[in-house]
Amino acid sequence: MTQSATPVKICFFDAFSGISGDMALAALLDCGIRLPRLKDALAGLKVSNYSIRRSRVRHHGISATRLEVRVKGTEKRRSLGEILKILEKSDIDADIQAKASAIFRRMARAESRVHGERIRDVHFHEIGSTDAIVDIVGVLIALKMLGVGNVYSTPLPLGAGFVDTAHGLMPLPSPATVEILRGYPVRKTGREKELTTPTGASLMASLSRGVDLPSPFIVERVGYGAGQRESDLHPNLLRVLLGEARNTGGREPVNVIETVIDDMDPQLIPYFQDEIDRYSVQMKKGRTGWVFHILVKPTSFDQVVETLFRESTTIGIRFWEVSRIVLKRFSEQVETSLGRVHVKEVFLPSGRVRRKPEYDDCQRIAREKGLPLLEVMRRIEKETGNDLLDASPDRLYIME
Repeated sequence: MTQSATPVKICFFDAFSGISGDMALAALLDCGIRLPRLKDALAGLKVSNYSIRRSRVRHHGISATRLEVRVKGTEKRRSLGEILKILEKSDIDADIQAKASAIFRRMARAESRVHGERIRDVHFHEIGSTDAIVDIVGVLIALKMLGVGNVYSTPLPLGAGFVDTAHGLMPLPSPATVEILRGYPVRKTGREKELTTPTGASLMASLSRGVDLPSPFIVERVGYGAGQRESDLHPNLLRVLLGEARNTGGREPVNVIETVIDDMDPQLIPYFQDEIDRYSVQMKKGRTGWVFHILVKPTSFDQVVETLFRESTTIGIRFWEVSRIVLKRFSEQVETSLGRVHVKEVFLPSGRVRRKPEYDDCQRIAREKGLPLLEVMRRIEKETGNDLLDASPDRLYIME
């Protein structure tokens, strides 16, 4: 069975106890990436003063991956320019270079605002060290290895209290973290520790599409990344859910355009309809003269109006905005005793799936085989599974 439309692979960061760079990378590795493969890809950074150690730990009974990036020797503080130069001279993929550069620029802007310095004068401390570079580039490499197209997360939790930094004692969440997360959903916890680090915040603020995870979301893999410190009260873990989104649909705005045409040559109507159909609209035609009801997306509104005036004799239109609900659907090619047929899967709000063979394929087979169309449809529906089906038991559907 070959699916003609491939759903987008999604990575959902469930930051119930916070997020840091090493936790994010560890959780992605826990989804099935072999460490030697990651090391080979990271070798393209051409940075050699570090080593990576992977281990299994248990936090509150949950088995997880812990990752330690150990830096050899003492490092000097790096400026944004120095970090960008490391990325530019590396052999890592160009798209990963670009994303990593954007993440570090975001960090530099945050540091610049916090300390009142020009961006070029900002020198990173913890977030400019080799382990932070490895964490950020490693996460980008891991997401690409896993085939992830879109990233989402829970609202990021913020801790309280103070933390000792190279600049001295800082309040939590750190000023840099707060700046980085401007515009990104967060939640206050009151827990006396750093939950979301500047590196973790930068990864989510730069990569995530937000917290509105498409529903239903089909979970295929789960990974846990452990933080370096353990807690008696809360598991210091980051959970990653890897899977696909197959939406049952939702509300979307469309414009309704209506016009009455009573003085146009009927022979011109088919061509006029073809021109309107170029903009993916749906038409209903009634008769008092010719009445056109057109559903059109806002992005195509101007083109459709222009086409109406250009290709018809109308001198005025009416329009208003409505909402509609559309069920998401996917098409699969299925091998049957009568041949290959496209089967449409429609996901209902209940989480169940309606399957139906495509009419055009059934019609083609009826003509080729010399069989009644009704018999062809019944046989194919019986073989492919008709009507309402429960979600596949080997996948988990998360519904809102």
